[in-house]
Amino acid sequence: MSEVITAQQARDAEVREALFGKKPEKSKKTDRQKAKAAADKWFSMFIRLRDSDENGIATCVTSGRRMHWRQGDCGHWISRAKEATRYDERNAHFQSKQSNRFQGGHFLEHERAIERIHGAGTAQILKDKALTLCKRTASDYQFIADTYRSRVERIKEESPNKFKP
Repeated sequence: MSEVITAQQARDAEVREALFGKKPEKSKKTDRQKAKAAADKWFSMFIRLRDSDENGIATCVTSGRRMHWRQGDCGHWISRAKEATRYDERNAHFQSKQSNRFQGGHFLEHERAIERIHGAGTAQILKDKALTLCKRTASDYQFIADTYRSRVERIKEESPNKFKP
């Protein structure tokens, strides 16, 4: 549906522009931001594929729900805001969107799963690692993106059934 602009709305827009100038243009992403987004995309895809069976069905690490890997999230136990653990494979597992986004990630259940899957003491190791300072450059993120892209491509070659809808 196209919007019809009234004469009054046009005058109001002219007044706003005269008083405040033009609307600021949307900022463009930097190379670092683009590389970080690519690293997130490929890491997420790898984790969800890693946690799925030969037919692409994954089990939520916290709720036990089963679904195709494309229908879930790459849930992080320690927030992605902590760069040191953002791409640590022990910190990320397949989660249903409901568990990850709408139920706070089931923090305690995720911690128990980490201890069960990766061994006793892993949660504490991740907590300690999360406290370390980690600054990444665009090339660091690009390296991470390239690494996980190649791992996803290898899974696609070895397990093509995972990619069938």
